[in-house]
Amino acid sequence: MRICLVLASWGEGGLERHTIELANALSLRHQVSVVAHPLMAQRFAEAVQFIPLNMDRNRQNPFLLYELRTILKNNTFDIIHTQASKAAILVAHIRRFLPKTLGFVASMHNQKTALWAFARMDHLILGGNNGLLSGRTLNIPVSSIYNGIVPSGTQGWTREKLATEFNFYATKPIYCAVGRFVPAKGFDILIPALAKSGAQCLLIGDGPERAELESLVRNTGAKVVFSGYRSDAMSLLSVSDGMLISSRNEGFAYVFVEGMLAHRPIIATDIPMVQDFLPREVIVPVDDVDAFTEKLNFIQSSPKEWYQLMQPVWAKADAELTLDNMVLRVEAVYDAVIQSHQ
Repeated sequence: MRICLVLASWGEGGLERHTIELANALSLRHQVSVVAHPLMAQRFAEAVQFIPLNMDRNRQNPFLLYELRTILKNNTFDIIHTQASKAAILVAHIRRFLPKTLGFVASMHNQKTALWAFARMDHLILGGNNGLLSGRTLNIPVSSIYNGIVPSGTQGWTREKLATEFNFYATKPIYCAVGRFVPAKGFDILIPALAKSGAQCLLIGDGPERAELESLVRNTGAKVVFSGYRSDAMSLLSVSDGMLISSRNEGFAYVFVEGMLAHRPIIATDIPMVQDFLPREVIVPVDDVDAFTEKLNFIQSSPKEWYQLMQPVWAKADAELTLDNMVLRVEAVYDAVIQSHQ
């Protein structure tokens, strides 16, 4: 197959990582091109044809739309696969000017209010989370496919090194929380719960709320260490005693999948996807400091029971969240779309 992925975002986030891993894996068996911001050029395998396009323009920009249309018309593709909302909107605007033989697939990674652009595709892929549609329906086929990954591994980290490097008490559990410091991640709920329970946690990430969160740590006396942004965040997580997720809302949480594939026990708020994997005993209501504190007290006093609850979770993750499994299911969608155009 001749496949073109369209990515309108750039950076180090989960969406970008998903697109890179999908494109690189598909390129082992297919002709794969990626249209994305020039800053992403060095992130893909040599087998992937990278087509730079300045995406730092709004989705209504006529020059951006014209340039994208020219790229898609001047290359021979079987499938155009848009990644997330902006890419879907761009392609939806220009689809009528593109060859009728093209198949169009869109991936939705976060919940969206407006679905018109996705509805103009031939097939919609949800990132393993049917809740993204909020009960709404589209007049196109919809598949739910979890974003499989390749685990990061420990990269030389050990629990002893983690404790020493970040000045934790090695005799007490060391938990990790990872994410951008924004309201959606709920770290302002997690920190008071850590203070009340006496648990210690490495908070990995950065963002606009960092100063407020550091002030909250000082005011509550929580045993929290800020690592800042780390390219090896998942390796640090993999040698910790467990992962804490306090998000208020979330699309596909890469850190959640990393934690499961690294066989780390998890406490998480009641957000989509979490509900598909974790037992109720380790799920916490959103925005509830007392409930999070209660769970932290539980995992510190009963770590063996926590690990026991996670055994079937890890088995399910190993079976469903691998990159190979994701690629096979995406290829099946492509085949179905191509056949529908014949």
